[in-house]
Amino acid sequence: MAPRINLSHKGFILIAVPLVFELVFVATLFELLMRAKDEAWRESSARQTVVLTNELGKLSFDASSALVTFALTKNKAFEERFVEIVRKIREDVHSLKTRVIDDPPRVVAAMRIEFYERTILDLLAQAKEQLSNVSGLGNVLSGDRARRLQAAMSKLLTEINRFGEAEGRLVSETYGAQSRSETLVYGCLSAGVVLNILLAFGLAIFFNKGTAKRLGILMDNTMRLAGSKELHLPLAGDDELAHLDSVFHDMARALAEALRKERVAVENAVDVICFIGSDGCFLAVNPAVLDVWGYRQDELLGHSYVDLVEADSIEKTRLYFADVREGKAAAALENCLVKSDGSDVDMSWSSHWSEQEQAFFCVVHDITERKKLDRLKREFVAMVSHDLRSPLNSVKALLTLLSEGAYGNLSSAGQVSVTATEQDVERLIAMINDLLDIEKMESGRLELHFKKVALVDLLWRAAGAISSFAESCAVNIKVIPCKVEIVADEERLIQVVVNLISNAVKFSPPETTVVLSVDELADSVVVKVADKGRGIPRLAQQAVFERFKQVDKSDGVGHKGSGLGLAICKAIVEQHGGEIGVDSEEGKGSTFWFRVPRQQPEHQS
Repeated sequence: MAPRINLSHKGFILIAVPLVFELVFVATLFELLMRAKDEAWRESSARQTVVLTNELGKLSFDASSALVTFALTKNKAFEERFVEIVRKIREDVHSLKTRVIDDPPRVVAAMRIEFYERTILDLLAQAKEQLSNVSGLGNVLSGDRARRLQAAMSKLLTEINRFGEAEGRLVSETYGAQSRSETLVYGCLSAGVVLNILLAFGLAIFFNKGTAKRLGILMDNTMRLAGSKELHLPLAGDDELAHLDSVFHDMARALAEALRKERVAVENAVDVICFIGSDGCFLAVNPAVLDVWGYRQDELLGHSYVDLVEADSIEKTRLYFADVREGKAAAALENCLVKSDGSDVDMSWSSHWSEQEQAFFCVVHDITERKKLDRLKREFVAMVSHDLRSPLNSVKALLTLLSEGAYGNLSSAGQVSVTATEQDVERLIAMINDLLDIEKMESGRLELHFKKVALVDLLWRAAGAISSFAESCAVNIKVIPCKVEIVADEERLIQVVVNLISNAVKFSPPETTVVLSVDELADSVVVKVADKGRGIPRLAQQAVFERFKQVDKSDGVGHKGSGLGLAICKAIVEQHGGEIGVDSEEGKGSTFWFRVPRQQPEHQS
């Protein structure tokens, strides 16, 4: 089985192969250049050596001539010239030996030249010393010394010629080697260029076949997916591209399945789901429109939503879509549409503007039944308000007169019965008032009347309103004095505090104290009602502010509560721009608190 080559391996090959080739090529070229440089240096050295040896022969004759001229003329300049030539000969001999030190045969030849030069110089030096004692040049350079000097000069010239011929052959050889090295360099450069081109084409073909072509298939698959076309067959192989293609096919299948499910959900949805263009015309709509509005899908396409909206709701609907397009609409729109049979239907619109599609995506829910229920609730509340509360108030007044003996003294049993009945009537009236308050809050008809209020007076009034109930439960109420004034609806905040004190008293053990206090903050105040009751579990601390929610199901029976009091408190505090909460630990009591601003925005001083 062929080894697996993944993308990282291919990337390494694309980098490593040219790099290794270039390194080998540069190393070979460097070696050839160094060899050519060495040959050139040897040729230059050989030429300079020939020049140097020829100069030594010339200098030897010049030394003899300078000495002869000095002997004849006694001119010190010729003596100095002789000395300078001798020094130059010694330097050149030393330079010659240094140049050929790495070549033993040439060293031997150089030493022979040095020997004869030294012999000549010694003979000339002896002759120069005798010039001061012997008159006449013939006496100095005659006889045996002259023969010896002539023989040394002859042998020196012979050695110089022989050495020069050897160096000439070396120059010829090195020149030929240099030419061959240059030829090799040019050949190497040409071969390197050709091989580099072939290698580039080979790697390009390798990469195109193994990677670029397959990448092209992947890119084409993305375009096919965007265009809802069939994808290419999965790529063969076990590398990263094949794995990516496999993942892409899996994703495409999952997307197709999701689209299928979405299409099924849209087609079977009970709500109307539609696209509306920027001009207000329907672009697409689901089949539910037939059941909800009585129109077929093709009957709405190309028509404006304005054709369906009831006349009184048209302007409101246009403003809603304008706000949605600008990103301002947060709440749903409720309006009235006219069905195909001419009847009205109440709808709730939830819409989103798509800048890319230049269209509104809308989900329209039929709220006709909810509207009917709302009307029934309002009618029921009105009936409770007018038909129940007034008779109950009359009954309460009658019971009060009976309890006070307006119609004669009652027996003990009768007094107990009247008192119990009076309490039941009061509880019914309180429940009716709570229901009316909740209805007003939900409908937005709860009005607040703000004025400057001394908070300590408000707390004392609330404590006084509940004092009789607290005495009956053997619970004390303590108000911590404060000097704080706020702008608020005094009666509504008293209602909140009374409710909190009442709850605290209900759940406090006898002979304990409910404490009312105020914390001052920079721009708000926090009113606290603390008790020593049983406490509230952490999971139930948020639920107690919901309607009809109590910590224990038995609380509504044992303590005769409706479960609406804290929900009303929460609504009143929030309408003041504040918040309400509770801090409690089971077995250690609870502290209900609410925070309200010192000033209301429209009542800033």
